[in-house]
Amino acid sequence: MLSSSSMQGPAPSTTTKGAPPAPPRHLLPKTNMLFGSIIGKWVSDDWFTDKPAQVLFAASAAVIILVTVAIFEFDLFSQTAESLLHRLFLGCVGVLAPTAVFLLWDGMRQFWLRCDRSSKTRRRFSFWLMLIGLWYGALLYYLIVYLPHIRSDWRKLAEKGTS
Repeated sequence: MLSSSSMQGPAPSTTTKGAPPAPPRHLLPKTNMLFGSIIGKWVSDDWFTDKPAQVLFAASAAVIILVTVAIFEFDLFSQTAESLLHRLFLGCVGVLAPTAVFLLWDGMRQFWLRCDRSSKTRRRFSFWLMLIGLWYGALLYYLIVYLPHIRSDWRKLAEKGTS
């Protein structure tokens, strides 16, 4: 018959008197990812300046702008969807808009965390812009910070190619 002490396993080792041991590093949460991340776990820092990321973020920004215009200018969502075409359009918007919002917001947040080398004041302003503005803040960050950064990379590559 087993005693209760043998069923509990070995006693945990402690580094200081009475303190439990630290958990293994691979079990600790990542501290640089606030609220988790959609794309941050699967991409490298270089991906943010590659063509697929540029196309993805541009498409997300375009969808957000178009849906905003559709909501406020054309008032498409207050009408009852009677025609099949109108229902199909609303269904596509219902899938594309949230996807675009999350991709752009998370992408710009990850770019801010990993690649943005702006001044401390500008980074602080960008943080509050994206936190308070959510997807519209991410859209402004995309237009004000991300696009100029990408364009400067294009110029650097063009200068290397001509010299």
